[in-house]
Amino acid sequence: SDVDASSSEELRSQGITVSKSPYTGSGLSVSFVNFGNIGQKELFLLETHASSIVELDLSNHPLQEADIMSTLKKLKNLKVLKLGNTSINSEQLKGLAHLKKLEVLNLFGNPLTDDVAGELLQSPNLKRVYLWKTQLSEAAIHQLTRSMKATQFLGNNLQLIKQDSNINKK
Repeated sequence: SDVDASSSEELRSQGITVSKSPYTGSGLSVSFVNFGNIGQKELFLLETHASSIVELDLSNHPLQEADIMSTLKKLKNLKVLKLGNTSINSEQLKGLAHLKKLEVLNLFGNPLTDDVAGELLQSPNLKRVYLWKTQLSEAAIHQLTRSMKATQFLGNNLQLIKQDSNINKK
């Protein structure tokens, strides 16, 4: 749409990687992977263009940077959120429950412990959660797979913990 195009242009002009979302086929995919420190200016831009952003990659940016968590809560259309190596903790994860449209959550490489299982249960629309290199116990992951039957959890040893045959049926 025209809104997406102008949003895309403004974000790109600040050196932020933007493309059409490959996950949804529309809306914007925004990545900070090769970006320096995220500051107030970048967070303001994300909030300004919140309605267009469906995918966000904050991998390798500590969530303590600026005030990323309060901005995330405003991105109501997010479907894919990549938080690999961001040092997210269970308290911060609670804030993601506001993202009702979130379907894919990548928590790779974060020192998460079993208390996050309860936070993930607050996000009923999740279809896929990446938990490689976290410190969740097998017991916690099994609790999640039993409680969230429509969700795929991908975990340590690169094994697919649960494959649901309905995952690709829209």
